[in-house]
Amino acid sequence: LAGAINNLIANGAQAGANSLMVNAVRSDNRVELRVIDNGKGMTHQQLAQIFEPFFTTRSQGTGLGLAVVQSVVRAHQGEVKVTSVPGEGSCFTLSFPLHEGARALGVVA
Repeated sequence: LAGAINNLIANGAQAGANSLMVNAVRSDNRVELRVIDNGKGMTHQQLAQIFEPFFTTRSQGTGLGLAVVQSVVRAHQGEVKVTSVPGEGSCFTLSFPLHEGARALGVVA
């Protein structure tokens, strides 16, 4: 999971972001991790393809980073959502179920 978050941070930096924020919030019985950047953002067409293996917009990219992020998140029973505005940046939200033990202890994450 840490590798997936690092991948999102690296993608933001590669997209020209000079500001990156990572935060976690509890929402009902879920924990949401957000990685927000002010990079170049993505078009609707790019958003439709970003989780496809080997899709990349970089000449040196493998196109596997976001596919791996999605796979890791799903392996933790989570889901990935992304919003992006061209020229303004992107926000990736990783949402996971809050486990019973954490709920009982009142742990946020």
